[in-house]
Amino acid sequence: MDILYKFKRSNKEHILSNAKNVYNAKISELFSKYRFLQL
Repeated sequence: MDILYKFKRSNKEHILSNAKNVYNAKISELFSKYRFLQL
């Protein structure tokens, strides 16, 4: 029971960090496009 709980929790954190990485990548991509348009 405890192992399953830990697994679910770590899986949730993994998904969240993954989503955060994707979000940061999108933001930096948009930011670089914006900088390119500003030049």
